[in-house]
Amino acid sequence: MSRFPVAELIDADARRGDTALQADVCVIGAGPAGRAICERLAISDIRVVLVDAGAVDDGDADGLDAESVGLRYAASEVSAHGWGGTARAWDDHGADGPGALMRAFEPTDLVPRPWIPQSGWPIGFDELAPYYDATDRFLGLEPVDDPWSESICQHLLPLPEDRIESVFYRYESARRYVEPPKGDGSGGMTVLHHAEVVDIEPRRPGGRASVRGRSAAHRADFNIDAKTVVLAGGTLQNTRLLLTLRAAGHVRASGDHIGRYFMEHPKGETGIFVPVSDEVVNVLTGYDEHQEGDVYCRRHLTLTPALRADEQLSGYYAALWPVEPDWLHDDLMYLAERVRRRHRGAPLFAVSFQVEQVPNHESRIFLSRSSSHRGPGVAVDWRLSEQDFRTLIRSQQIVQEELQLAGLGTVYTRAHRDRSGGLDVAMWRGDPSHLKTSHHPTGTTRMADDPRDGVVDRDCRVFDLSSLYVAGSSVFPTGSHINPTYTIVALAQRLADHLLERH
Repeated sequence: MSRFPVAELIDADARRGDTALQADVCVIGAGPAGRAICERLAISDIRVVLVDAGAVDDGDADGLDAESVGLRYAASEVSAHGWGGTARAWDDHGADGPGALMRAFEPTDLVPRPWIPQSGWPIGFDELAPYYDATDRFLGLEPVDDPWSESICQHLLPLPEDRIESVFYRYESARRYVEPPKGDGSGGMTVLHHAEVVDIEPRRPGGRASVRGRSAAHRADFNIDAKTVVLAGGTLQNTRLLLTLRAAGHVRASGDHIGRYFMEHPKGETGIFVPVSDEVVNVLTGYDEHQEGDVYCRRHLTLTPALRADEQLSGYYAALWPVEPDWLHDDLMYLAERVRRRHRGAPLFAVSFQVEQVPNHESRIFLSRSSSHRGPGVAVDWRLSEQDFRTLIRSQQIVQEELQLAGLGTVYTRAHRDRSGGLDVAMWRGDPSHLKTSHHPTGTTRMADDPRDGVVDRDCRVFDLSSLYVAGSSVFPTGSHINPTYTIVALAQRLADHLLERH
């Protein structure tokens, strides 16, 4: 029996006539957030309808397409439809791959940081922490503090603890998310798949909301009457639907914030590290992806919160992983080749990064003139700021200095030639199109205590609409430097508890 309790499984493409359903809660999107909410609601007698545009098997994962009008952004790669959503893309190494990195946000990620505009969440870490524990139970994971054995690494890199931390991450496979459900009558939930939501008519006082759409093959329409609707379709889809509601005049108080503050995790490789000895190479084994017992894990280097505050930086981590020159691109490949010749075949480690992007009002998603069968199209205007590049440059300098001062080896980096001595976007590998993203779209429906500062309240309810909620990283006011899924699922479970109380 599937872990997912489904009473009825309906393929909208297979229906000859239109489909009308009744629900207490309608969840749009079958990715990690939508699944977490539905599984938690399954403990009650609440009638739930889960809607997704894709298939429940692994044959359909097309995503929402979008124009890219700023820095190049592959929208279709972060908005996959189908059972499991974008979790389908996690296992880069096949069905037995490790999956996605999982770690809770830091307490300081949720508090206001004076040097980061629009920072601070309306909830504190103490409100979120119990739901990280619930997330472990949802994923079926045993709590793990640090499973590293001396057979893998003798100790951590000896770096000053007041400046650099070696942070533990674990991986989670997508298999828990993409396992298809069975309509076996085991619960009170209905799954409607191959069903593309076109628009939502919000709940009127004393009435119900209406979710309208059509089957993926355009064979029939559907309508779902629900007391409550939860948007859990990912940042792009959530934003598109809310922008459509704003255009229809249903959202006013927080309307200007919808689509604003679009954030990602810029990433890439910045240099080559040459360890000074075999002992350091042995320690670095634990900083690369590996399996310890039943746990896939690794470590990253990050600056301590106190150092980030002193330097007024946003979040950053550095990963060290063994590399061959021909695995790299452009000038970094040539740098690696020169370093290898200089060090006569010594093992090389790439220094890669992931950076927290600061909120930027001008970085946004908006409705475009293009349209599709799913409704109005969207465009992504992704922008980075000088503050983002300053965090990258200065954080990299600190990690480089500390590795060398500790006598662990030498870090070689590409030259920075812009007038600030840093890394200007126009100088990134000679072409800004080479800047990588982590596929972590964030922001655009941010959480706040006041509609003048965001789109949803502390319970993830849209300010103007008592029946409409949003789940996923689109509600994050800031994105940390840590991968978002673990926090997405924790927040989704918190929202589910709120819905259980409300219903």
